[in-house]
Amino acid sequence: MREEDEKLREAVELYGARWSKIAEAVGTRNGDQCWKRWYDCLDPRIDKSPWTAEEVSKNKEKNTPPKHTSTLPIPFSLPTTNQLKPTPPHRTPDSSTSSPAQAATGPT
Repeated sequence: MREEDEKLREAVELYGARWSKIAEAVGTRNGDQCWKRWYDCLDPRIDKSPWTAEEVSKNKEKNTPPKHTSTLPIPFSLPTTNQLKPTPPHRTPDSSTSSPAQAATGPT
């Protein structure tokens, strides 16, 4: 990993932000992976010093859930029993006594 990081540093110094060229120089990562490794870990502009008390306090304020959450019900309605029942097929007085085969051929 250290050798790969060193290759990445040298390639960035040589090629700037041309990540496909940097990936060729590194040999073990693609351009997107080189970009991510550089900007997430190796970029010398990253402040790796310990957090100050002020930064810790601000972070806690942003990430603390509210003390009281609402317990109001979510407004929605469930279908009624009649809405769940399938509707029967429409029947006419003639179709109730004859079979579908008879209806297709007509009266005999």
